Formats: sequence, structure tokens, C-alpha cells
Amino acid sequence: FRSDIYSNAPFVYGATFRSEAPQLFEAFMENIVQKHKVRDVFHIRSDDAKELTDVNSAMTALFNKYNIRIRDKTAPYSSSHQNSRAERMILQLSVTSRAMRSFSGAPKNEWFSSLEYAAFIIRLMPTKSNPNYESPLTRLGIQKQPLRASLIKTYYTRVYYVDRTPKSYRFEEQSRAGYFIGYLSHLNRSEEHTSE
Repeated sequence: FRSDIYSNAPFVYGATFRSEAPQLFEAFMENIVQKHKVRDVFHIRSDDAKELTDVNSAMTALFNKYNIRIRDKTAPYSSSHQNSRAERMILQLSVTSRAMRSFSGAPKNEWFSSLEYAAFIIRLMPTKSNPNYESPLTRLGIQKQPLRASLIKTYYTRVYYVDRTPKSYRFEEQSRAGYFIGYLSHLNRSEEHTSE
């Protein structure tokens, strides 16, 4: 999980093992900072996990590569002294994700995808945490205007779409039922879950 203090934008990356953190941090830097040409990341705030304090760790090498320093002193492990902002955002993401899954009846194995989609929505919506109620992506200069709430679809909502395959016939039923799992800008891929 990454949360930008300047814009209050949450970013969620799934990992199975702690050893995957350097690879995911590199993906974050490539996707957010370089792809969208936003301002540089100057420092991070975290606890004193070994991955961050060991001078020979892969994370330390990445910090040196991007000229990033750990802000002030690291807090004790499992402490919230310096992670309160991140923990509040994690709580907001969890509540939003759980509410969408409960409303749509999504299966439990969709929990992480709904969490990613919740982060996507929060990045696009106006927030009182930013000046002039700017959305996080507007504050970062990526988005010109915040997303209207009326345009948001709930994760895993039942949807119908037209089957435009070459084999469809004139009098054959062409619409198919599926579930909404996000926008292409959120997924970065074309994907659909369809029902039989």
C-alpha cells in the first residue's frame, strides 16, 4: 500500500511475500512518477522494518536510485506513530471495498480486486483533505476535473453488454450478462467476467 501525502492518493499493490516489496515499489515509481510525469518523490514515512533500515537491502538501493530518504526517524515496528495517515486511508479503503462487495453480493475471492477499485475511485473523487476540494489526481496534475459521483458504478454490479463477435446473427440474442469489475484505465487491460 502506498499513500501520497501531497495529494492523499492511495495506491494498492498486491504481494504474497515481503520480499516482493522492492519489485512493487519499482512498479509504483515507473507507473506513477515517470509515466505520468508527476513531481518526484522526495521522502517516505514508514516504520523501522529491516527492509528499510538495512543499508544493503534492495529497498535501500531503490531509495538511492530515486534519491529518496526516509522522513525523520522511523517509528518502532508495528507502531502507528508515523503511519496514522496511511492507517486512516487503509480503513477508508476497507470500508468502501466491503460495502461494495456486500451491496453486489460479490464472492469473497474478489476482495483484493474490489480494494484496488476502491483506491481507483478515491483517487478520482474530490476530497476536503486537499485545497479547493481537489481530487488526488487533479492535485498531481494527472486529471483535469474530478469524477462525478453519478458516473461511478459499484464493483461487481450486474451489467449487460452487446456481443459483437463476427459469428452473431441478426435474430440471435446478442446481449450477454456479466459483472462490472472496473474501467480500462483502472484495469489497464480488457477483462470481463461473464455468466453462463
